[in-house]
Amino acid sequence: RDAGGLYEGGILGGADRVMLAAWLGQERTAYDFTAYADAPAEVARLRAWCAANGGAGVVSGLLFHEWHGDLKHRGYIGRHAVTRGLTPEMILRREDGLLIPGPGTPAAVRARVLSYFKSRMEDGSGGAAAALSDARFLPRLARANLSGWSILEDDYRWLWSYARGAGARRVVEFGPGDSTLALLDAGCEIISCESVAALIDGLREKWKHEPRVEIRHCAADAVPEDLDFTPDLVFVDGPPARAARIRRLPACEWAAARCARVLLHDALRDDEAAILNVFRARGWNVELVPTLKGLGVMERPAPYSTA
Repeated sequence: RDAGGLYEGGILGGADRVMLAAWLGQERTAYDFTAYADAPAEVARLRAWCAANGGAGVVSGLLFHEWHGDLKHRGYIGRHAVTRGLTPEMILRREDGLLIPGPGTPAAVRARVLSYFKSRMEDGSGGAAAALSDARFLPRLARANLSGWSILEDDYRWLWSYARGAGARRVVEFGPGDSTLALLDAGCEIISCESVAALIDGLREKWKHEPRVEIRHCAADAVPEDLDFTPDLVFVDGPPARAARIRRLPACEWAAARCARVLLHDALRDDEAAILNVFRARGWNVELVPTLKGLGVMERPAPYSTA
């Protein structure tokens, strides 16, 4: 308590390392590992307090460290890339004694933090524990094809995590399919646009038992014209064929005019990468999520505030 309390900036873990390394004088070890932007200043404060109070010592006793998942799932090194360059003040705010995500936290950061903690599988990996987790959080995953032109399993899990982290409720997607299932698992209401008119009746039959899904026809390169709400998120699936250059650009342009978050699948392909560059040049925050097919995240920058 006299030292100012425990270091609270270890959002993804590692706060104990920051404090111990600081007390032992291993300054660079403390913050190079964790990559928290505020760690150097925190380490300097801890070192000064420790030096002024007799240095570090040892108290004998018995300490139990309970098992919480396999070491291989904890991502002790790679996890800190999620918060690199950020400070706790950029991400968290205090409310009723708790540190919770602040209003300025990028949705992509929220989603990646949630995805990281879920991937740790604290209760064990595989078998009944993994099946129970998926049955609870991803009940529609077993119905997904996750192959061919569809999104893959890593896309499914990331999309679910991102939509939940962003608090998305009303979503427009271009291309119904496994992404629809992931968004349903995330609790979203979905308007799904299909470009092939001959498929509409079959798709409506397929999704008739999901009341939160509405199938609409939008001709190739067309966009919805009568949307009566502002979507929280737009998901644009890359087309299976590329007869025309940057075919999904009209959908992304339409989405950008209506909401602050646009996701683009198949972002490793040249045409989709070109779309990301278009938005990057306009000043949007653009991130490429390294799934097997690539997911592009385009977020409109928050307006500057002096508050």
